[in-house]
Amino acid sequence: MVKISDERLDEFIELSTEKNIEYKDRQEAYEAANNLVGFFELLHKIDHQEQMRKRRLENEPNGFPIEGSGRNCRLCRQSVQEDMWYDKYGMKCLDCQKAVDEGDVPVEIFDDEDSYITSDELSCKHGIRHQTIKKHIHTGELLPSYIRGNRKLTILIRKENPNLDQILSLK
Repeated sequence: MVKISDERLDEFIELSTEKNIEYKDRQEAYEAANNLVGFFELLHKIDHQEQMRKRRLENEPNGFPIEGSGRNCRLCRQSVQEDMWYDKYGMKCLDCQKAVDEGDVPVEIFDDEDSYITSDELSCKHGIRHQTIKKHIHTGELLPSYIRGNRKLTILIRKENPNLDQILSLK
């Protein structure tokens, strides 16, 4: 942890005041400044790790395993406790990596996070029951991609499901 000098604390308080942020006393301002410094130290550490992974990709262009404990998969967006795979598309759980390797999921979806939605997101964010999603798949209204593994996950690629927004509005 970095010690914040009185001079830097005065600058922080002045900048905060310009942004209409007031602190009850210097101690509260010091804690806020200290939290901000800690946040930027964390961001720097994360960026450093990411740069190291990108450099490693130069020698291992097909990717490599990394510890996944507590991280989220870029594709299924689930929290992962076991190992993950890192490649030019980012961090993925091993089930999602297998789906990408086998062509079950097109890699183009990594260009735009909004190009697909998972069945879990449809359920949680949009209030659509899983049974309703399955019904739309069964009737052919939705074309799913599956990620098989510990649990089967359904991904709906927007380009392949042009009527998805219409189904969302019916809920």
